[in-house]
Amino acid sequence: PNPWDTVKEDFPQGKIVEVEVIKKIDGGILVETENELIGYISNRDLTWRRRYKPVRSKIKVGNRLKVMVIGIDEENKRIIFSLKHLQPKPIEQFMERYKV
Repeated sequence: PNPWDTVKEDFPQGKIVEVEVIKKIDGGILVETENELIGYISNRDLTWRRRYKPVRSKIKVGNRLKVMVIGIDEENKRIIFSLKHLQPKPIEQFMERYKV
């Protein structure tokens, strides 16, 4: 069976999955799911900080990452993932620290 037939059911928005980094490209990182579907993490979805390069430089081909599904790109047959959505938002950390 074609895994794209059930991709929306298997990868609903908000689901957390583990993926393997297969390639770094200019706009982000290509990853592969356990059932061999290709996914994409854009540079802006690596971290909440504006500077993504320090995070990107630590990620190597072959690394396994826990990521959150944030969308499906049916046209390019890619699942869109985010690393930053598994991290606390800076405003939440600020509010917790300073109890505003």
